[in-house]
Amino acid sequence: MSPVLCNKSSQNIKVNLAELFQDGLPSLGIREILTPRGWTKTLVRPHVKTCQRIVMAHHRQDAIVILPSGANANLLALADPPRQEYFNHLSCCQTALLIFAQCRTLPDLLKNQIKHHCLPMAVSSLHENVLESRIKAIIQEKIRKEPTGTKKTEMMFSFPVSFVLIARALLAHCYIN
Repeated sequence: MSPVLCNKSSQNIKVNLAELFQDGLPSLGIREILTPRGWTKTLVRPHVKTCQRIVMAHHRQDAIVILPSGANANLLALADPPRQEYFNHLSCCQTALLIFAQCRTLPDLLKNQIKHHCLPMAVSSLHENVLESRIKAIIQEKIRKEPTGTKKTEMMFSFPVSFVLIARALLAHCYIN
């Protein structure tokens, strides 16, 4: 279930990571960013995906992939060829951003391999579920903004808007106190 706006007119809105996360990085707990020039790539229909395991799953183009805590240790435990193949797969899928959740920093080996594959990467201190929710909320807010003079269309959500607003308020309250 995704609280991201499902609106046909919003499916072709183009943004880049810099616009998408402008003023939003502190709320995402981002501690480190790698390959910042990849943040200028234009995204059409950004999509957030949390991967609980390191697998060669198909990711939609422009996916923001969140890896859970411990993923960096799992990647380091892999032999070099499968690890390179995993990063190559993410690059071929045109992954927009790779985020390591609940992580302070990445080992230099992983940073170098991610750089080699030209994958934009970020490290966040937040739990993957909280991070996913906040990124979806940011995407929803950016897509909802329409230039003056455009026709408003009916919006459909996979959950009621009131649920999303309540959940966001609860998350904000939990992390403020």
